Amino acid sequence: MGKETLIHAALDGDIERVKMLLRLSVSTKIKDKDERTALQWATVNGHTAVVKMLLGANAHVDAQDTYNGTTLYLAAEKGHTDVVMMLLGANAHFDARDHSQRTALQWAAEKGHTDVVKVLLDAPQSKKLKFPTQTVDGALASSVRGSAGYIRGSQ
Repeated sequence: MGKETLIHAALDGDIERVKMLLRLSVSTKIKDKDERTALQWATVNGHTAVVKMLLGANAHVDAQDTYNGTTLYLAAEKGHTDVVMMLLGANAHFDARDHSQRTALQWAAEKGHTDVVKVLLDAPQSKKLKFPTQTVDGALASSVRGSAGYIRGSQ
């Protein structure tokens, strides 16, 4: 039982197999050929129960793959709102950038995942950042925050 087994179990969303492997002390830090961890694969596929279990087993929330993609970036890119919220709750690095210098917020916006964009902008981590409007994130934040469909606190 080894690294590929935990990664495949997470990839498949097989919660029982993940649970068994964690009980056997299989490391959550092991990576595949693309430098992705089990947590990253569970994130990509939106397997919230597996993500929660791996976070509970202290999986590294900010591990980066070959393209510098973190779990938050991957969840945002795929539009997995619940996973994004879980990762933010686990203090995922909000402003991490991938190999093309894009953030999770930029990926979510580019892919049209408005619910994820809203979650990211409402996150406490977003309040700590200054978004000058001349930056891509700043223009995006201003645009989303000012849109008719999104008024902070109106929900």
